[in-house]
Amino acid sequence: IGAWINLGLVVFFAARADILGVAARLRRSIFMLTGAGIVMAIGLWLVGKPVSIWVQRLPTFRDETALLILAVFGAVLYAALILLLLGRNWLKGFLHERKAAITLDKSN
Repeated sequence: IGAWINLGLVVFFAARADILGVAARLRRSIFMLTGAGIVMAIGLWLVGKPVSIWVQRLPTFRDETALLILAVFGAVLYAALILLLLGRNWLKGFLHERKAAITLDKSN
């Protein structure tokens, strides 16, 4: 916990002294991803009870099935929120940067 507090203080004081420059695009993406995470948590919380009621009818693997259903639901919801909030251009840019980094690693 102490390391996280130190990191938070370093970032806070660096931003306060205008040493840390965060691009507006990065700041917007961080807020959007945080919002998507919050909406995903609410969605999983709302779906959790109906899923647990549904899997109680199964003869075996109730908990495992519930976990699988919630994981798939969460992944689909998160992907939909990212595409909705950040758009296809963000995803294309992210994938392009990743491919460039992989190509650079292979050339070394």
